[in-house]
Amino acid sequence: MRSVYGEAIAPVSDMRRMAYYAVGKNHGQMRGSGSRSGNGSGSNGVMNGGNRKCYFTGEPVIGGRPFYAGCVQQGLRTLIVFCLPSALGLPRREDLEKVTEMEMSTPQQMIAGQRSTDELSRRTLTGLSTAALSQHDSIYNDEGFVLSELFHSTAWTEDENGNLCESLNADFLLQALPDPDRDLLLNMQKTFPEQFASLSPQLRRPHCWRLYVKFCFFSGLPIADGEMYYKVLDEVVTANSKKNKMIDEITLSHEVMEAVSGESAEILTLPGNKTFQYLQKHYKQQCAKLTPQKLYKKVFDRSSWVRVMPEV
Repeated sequence: MRSVYGEAIAPVSDMRRMAYYAVGKNHGQMRGSGSRSGNGSGSNGVMNGGNRKCYFTGEPVIGGRPFYAGCVQQGLRTLIVFCLPSALGLPRREDLEKVTEMEMSTPQQMIAGQRSTDELSRRTLTGLSTAALSQHDSIYNDEGFVLSELFHSTAWTEDENGNLCESLNADFLLQALPDPDRDLLLNMQKTFPEQFASLSPQLRRPHCWRLYVKFCFFSGLPIADGEMYYKVLDEVVTANSKKNKMIDEITLSHEVMEAVSGESAEILTLPGNKTFQYLQKHYKQQCAKLTPQKLYKKVFDRSSWVRVMPEV
């Protein structure tokens, strides 16, 4: 078996695994705001999404929230096209209702997540903003009111403009979203014919698309739902980055591990010294964001990491 010592003394690869994000014509604009997008931050927690924008609408793609992405690997580079579910009118009401029925059949889940109407502000039920509701029109009835049975899976916030914004629980939303198949791409083509026609032939085929939820902190590669990855323990991040609002999760994709160790990545349960040297060598900009210094030291300590395996 390959030892940690053997990994440490092996030379660090010069091959850098990177993601490149496709830029759509609406990249600099967000629907309903007219604001310009900022530079990419590379952090899962930055709420403007950086350079991660929906190719079709220009809306930000936020790590931790489900999104579709079409990926084409070109050597060590991966070209990525993002598509937010909301751009395609997803999730559908009938799919949300099915998941809701499943959730409500388990009392523990309902009790843990249920929210009463008393917890919602008056403006939730009156004067709803059209822009704020545009992402999840399918969960509203004809009068514009939220379907009451979905309250327990909905978190309510306000954006910087004071508009009401709703964010369905990510796990709940994942269950309600369809897999990217031929029908989804036909929907994409019908809704955005000009942008769809600009995609490469590979990206007009379903096999290039998957449903994702996270990003690798270092490479920017998306991490699919159910895909193995590695992360710094939440308690380590929380304890060492209280003043760093740029970071809420530090993840490493298995693809980067493969770039470092090749086939040996399958038997390495955690990143080790060789992996850390690779990250420090090739992702200096991201490593510089690991402040304060005590967080930086903890991130490059093998005991701070855990491997997240797909659920069976």
